[in-house]
Amino acid sequence: MNAEHPVYRQDLSRALDVLPSLSPLKGARILITGATGLVGGCLTDLLDEASRRFGLGLTLFPMCRDVKRAEARFAHCERACPLAGDVTG
Repeated sequence: MNAEHPVYRQDLSRALDVLPSLSPLKGARILITGATGLVGGCLTDLLDEASRRFGLGLTLFPMCRDVKRAEARFAHCERACPLAGDVTG
């Protein structure tokens, strides 16, 4: 997925238009497991966009098995700190 594709960015913007207030998340540190998968990646992008748009100052921790892949995938995110890990234990 190209996280910078204009149609994808427009979809993220539309999703933020219909979400309730995210102000309770202000300053939160959020761990997202499976971040290089479809759902985890989209959630990370959505939270990053929300943080920018609403000035939430979120710190995102996209977690996956391959941290280099996550670093490449989320290079556009201002406050993403990719982590390597496996929660299946």
